[in-house]
Amino acid sequence: MKFDPAFIARLRRKEEKAFTELYKVTGKMIYNYILNRVGRHADAAEDILSEVFSDAIDYSGSLTPLHNVEGWLMRIAKSKVVDHYRARTKETEWRAGHPVDALADSKGLGRDPAAGYVECADAAVVGEAFTALKPRDQEVLRLMYIEKRGVRDIAGALGRSEKAIEGMLYRARNEFEIKIAMCKKKAGMMGGGIHAS
Repeated sequence: MKFDPAFIARLRRKEEKAFTELYKVTGKMIYNYILNRVGRHADAAEDILSEVFSDAIDYSGSLTPLHNVEGWLMRIAKSKVVDHYRARTKETEWRAGHPVDALADSKGLGRDPAAGYVECADAAVVGEAFTALKPRDQEVLRLMYIEKRGVRDIAGALGRSEKAIEGMLYRARNEFEIKIAMCKKKAGMMGGGIHAS
């Protein structure tokens, strides 16, 4: 569908109603494209779709009056699918025990909940705990501790405010600590506590 310059101007002004209309017209097409590329995983496809439209809002100022808006959205979607697979590759390597120690670098906001276990080489426990986290928690921890990105950079990547990212990191770290403790207990390895070294 071709969008007229007046509608594109509304997108450039970031009008909420314009983006609602855009979503109604293109959302299903973009979702189906994503779904077919992520192995029919509906949760992943929904997350990626929300990222596509979040980026569309952020970058709508770059649209020109005669822009092919559907093509633009598809390019964003393709980029997000690539990011999704790139993240999965890093997580797979992480769970396999290759760069697990990257998470032990305590740069960034607050302590690293996995550091004590990584030092003890309990990579399997850390990997299992990480896998048990919600995808959003995995993503924010991966960006902070594996990719070593700052809060501002993560906020830009996820289309959130820095305050929201700080809150997400706080919750994700706490949840990760809980999952590590549960996995360690399940494996019969409980000893000196979560911060044992």
